[in-house]
Amino acid sequence: MAGFLDPERETVLEILPRWADGLDGIEDFSHLLVTAWLDRTARPRSLAEPMRPEGREDAPAVGLFATRSPRRPNPIGIA
Repeated sequence: MAGFLDPERETVLEILPRWADGLDGIEDFSHLLVTAWLDRTARPRSLAEPMRPEGREDAPAVGLFATRSPRRPNPIGIA
């Protein structure tokens, strides 16, 4: 799959040692909600014109917050 979203690509989370004890028992859950501060993402200064998600011509043009674009004014990511 082209672009930044690749569901087949493995993701690795690095946990700082001081937080390791907080993971005790986490393997008993079927899902995790990961919240991250995307500090390396360029942030736009204003909202752009409506865009087609993932650049797909077959998709309707929508506003920035209706996409999965990494270019958001608030770089909080959830997976």
